[in-house]
Amino acid sequence: VTGTLTLESAVDAGSGNVTLYATGLIEQKAAGDIFTTSGTIDVESTAGAITMNDGAIAQTNGGNIRYKANGTVTIGLLDARTSADRGEATSTDDKRDDQIKTTGGWGSVSIVSTGSSILDNSEDTVDVYANELKLTATPAGVGAVGESTNHLEIEVAKVSANVGSAGMFITESTDITVGQT
Repeated sequence: VTGTLTLESAVDAGSGNVTLYATGLIEQKAAGDIFTTSGTIDVESTAGAITMNDGAIAQTNGGNIRYKANGTVTIGLLDARTSADRGEATSTDDKRDDQIKTTGGWGSVSIVSTGSSILDNSEDTVDVYANELKLTATPAGVGAVGESTNHLEIEVAKVSANVGSAGMFITESTDITVGQT
């Protein structure tokens, strides 16, 4: 789309992939959820920001998710878990085993801001569920991930980050590995 793209209702791709591409702002309203049962989700704004309002979800069934923008990327919920792991009360060890399975495990998530920062949309729940999470916010050296007063909450097995001088503020409630993703 040339210009702004606003999702006001759900996009259900069934078992297919979802690609949303715009030159301007991409806004995901609370009801503008994106779902796929066996595909991937790719959302990109080449000259604007991506804003997921409180309640907005992008969800796969173990597929990968990528959000990339020239401006700020504000995250609601990026969920690359398998359906079997959603809503279950599992032990940390079970959860980690599911995350790192090479076949049938959780998907990976990549969030990139080439001109600004990656921020949480101000709620206190987990923002990203993934096996591996790649965070990039490097506009002229001043990009940030999260804020000191509003961390990006994650549940991942492995994280990598390339962040500018504004810093990285994440909260992870279980074990995590920092390394190349």
